[in-house]
Amino acid sequence: MKRITIIRHGKSSWANNKIADHERPLLPKGKRRTHEIAEYIKERTNKPDLIISSTATRALQTAQVIADLFKYSKNRIQEEHVLYEATSDDYFELLYPLEENFSNVFIVGHNPEISELINNFIDPKIDYLPTSGAVCIEFATKKWTEIHSAPFSVKFYISPRMLKSD
Repeated sequence: MKRITIIRHGKSSWANNKIADHERPLLPKGKRRTHEIAEYIKERTNKPDLIISSTATRALQTAQVIADLFKYSKNRIQEEHVLYEATSDDYFELLYPLEENFSNVFIVGHNPEISELINNFIDPKIDYLPTSGAVCIEFATKKWTEIHSAPFSVKFYISPRMLKSD
């Protein structure tokens, strides 16, 4: 089995319009909501073998909140610039060459691309994955190169609103 948990970055700040989009940080609310979602994820899956994140500040900060909760070394977060404006194919291209001993991978990315990826697997389709939202998908295969065609099941779909946080 291969499992991916796809997470949208937490709520970020638009307060300073002089900061480039790529550099926008998480708001305290974004950190808190991400921590709540990470708690939910931790109750339902094992420690990740790998966390892959967009290089955008808000995505990396989201990945770091998750890493802290799982006691996953922040130095091991794999930063991928392509996730900043990735296509579904880009996500698959990152997953295909992974070591086969990795079975549980977390990916932190952005909308609208992350929602397009998720809509390959969930029904009903969603318009967008909310900030800090996550979807976990398990594939019935032992090879990352086969996930595009392997039978799969959605283990969970969660958003901060579903947890009834403010």
